[in-house]
Amino acid sequence: MSSAIYPAPPSAPLRVPAATAGPLTEIAEHASIDPATGRLLMIVRLVQIDAGDGPSPPPSIRMAVDAGPATTIGTQPTPLPGQPAGVAAALATLGAVTDGVHAVEIEVLQPNRTWRIQIVNTDVVDHRYTCVVGDTDQATLQPWLDIPVPTLTFEALVGETTPAQDLPLANYGPGPLTVHDPDGADLGAGFRLVAVTPRVIGGNRRAVASITFTAPDTPGTPSTTHHVASSDPAAGTALGHSNRVTLAATVRLGWTVRGEVRRSDILDSQGNRAYELDKNYGPLLITATIPRPGSVSFSVQMPQFVPFPDSQRAVAVWVRVDGYELLELRLSNWMLPAPTWTRSDSLRLAPGPFDVTIESGESDGAGWPEPTEPVLVGDIAVALDP
Repeated sequence: MSSAIYPAPPSAPLRVPAATAGPLTEIAEHASIDPATGRLLMIVRLVQIDAGDGPSPPPSIRMAVDAGPATTIGTQPTPLPGQPAGVAAALATLGAVTDGVHAVEIEVLQPNRTWRIQIVNTDVVDHRYTCVVGDTDQATLQPWLDIPVPTLTFEALVGETTPAQDLPLANYGPGPLTVHDPDGADLGAGFRLVAVTPRVIGGNRRAVASITFTAPDTPGTPSTTHHVASSDPAAGTALGHSNRVTLAATVRLGWTVRGEVRRSDILDSQGNRAYELDKNYGPLLITATIPRPGSVSFSVQMPQFVPFPDSQRAVAVWVRVDGYELLELRLSNWMLPAPTWTRSDSLRLAPGPFDVTIESGESDGAGWPEPTEPVLVGDIAVALDP
């Protein structure tokens, strides 16, 4: 068996604009005697890529022999003019179409000729094309690997294993493509191949490689370039016929949000303003830190001891960030100076500014108070630790 792939590697697939005829391209003659019929046959398989959603109209395929005219091939044997004039050099017939793969059977009547093929894109959108010429039907079933997404990026905190991301793997050839990288393979720099689905990719079809990243214990930007092993030996660095993907990650020590509430009111039992933090005591300091994946530690510190006039009274202050209750502060006149309240919870925050709400309530000793209407809504400035 013998065959040739077009465009010849390491080229990308041939792009033909919508409603346009591509170039008339010379192809090598690969023909052999069919044992069943005794005919000298050459087979061409053409792949129309980028079909998008729904069926696409088939391309028009033209062929020419030597200096003869390009002739559109139909579903019935189509004579391709040869020499002398009026004598057919071959009979070409369109065959079945499967998943955008078009087959042409050519009965060669005058061997050792120069053969040329032309693709006419009949669709309203651009398409790319690959082509395999072989001396048997089996010889044309060649793969064509491409990784259409050249870079996959991850973000993680130190020690974190990220959820898997999907890397598309495309087969632009008419024959099946087998991915050889084993499930669970270590791709280097903390990246791991979880699985390839499916492992054998049909002609003009795609698969998905699921990849995870486990961050080291120190911040940084680890990366690696992985070469996907497959049954396509011609795949390399060419755009559109690539077996390479760059895996890159940004590893951070943690997100730290720091800010302060410059104005907050604590109401007395009649709903009147009893204390103004900014005016009388200084700002209320708030810090939120993510020390490890999925965990958040919040810290709120009062600037100094808040003297309450009535020892039987207590005041509760609720601090909410983006609607999430960070902390409930219960203040009374027997508290130590500059108390700090902390709370840990499972909440992941992105850097941002954060909408802060302070709600307060007051009790006469019969029980802890419930929050009144919010008395402050504002933003906390954000600092990001690398």
